[in-house]
Amino acid sequence: MSKGARAGLLVAAAAVAALAFVLLRPSGEKPPSTAATETTAASAATEATTTKPEPQVATIRVKGGQPVGGVRKLTFREGERIRFRVTDDAGDEVHLHGYDVEKPVGPGEAANFSVPATITGRFEVELHNSATPIAEVTVEP
Repeated sequence: MSKGARAGLLVAAAAVAALAFVLLRPSGEKPPSTAATETTAASAATEATTTKPEPQVATIRVKGGQPVGGVRKLTFREGERIRFRVTDDAGDEVHLHGYDVEKPVGPGEAANFSVPATITGRFEVELHNSATPIAEVTVEP
């Protein structure tokens, strides 16, 4: 056999051995470089989801039947959640117009709102019994 034929035979044997190694590897086992990359990507994704801060919730305080600091302007984007909280030193019902959601409020009982922002526009929030406006909710597209 010539020297060139032997070299070709050795190259072919090495290629067959490499192919056999890849094909006969257990199916769940991944090459180290791919597994390390996937682990790093998975860790980064987990870290990103666990460190996401909770959205701030505005608190509207009502004292003596009037909103402390005046009527609050709250703005949300369509698809978000309309979130706010109302406290009152007396007692009443809080009404979010347009979405037609009412919640009782009084001493020791806050009214917590968490409503999907599905309707765009401006909506008044009022104390229902006294018809006192306490906030204006704007939902932008």
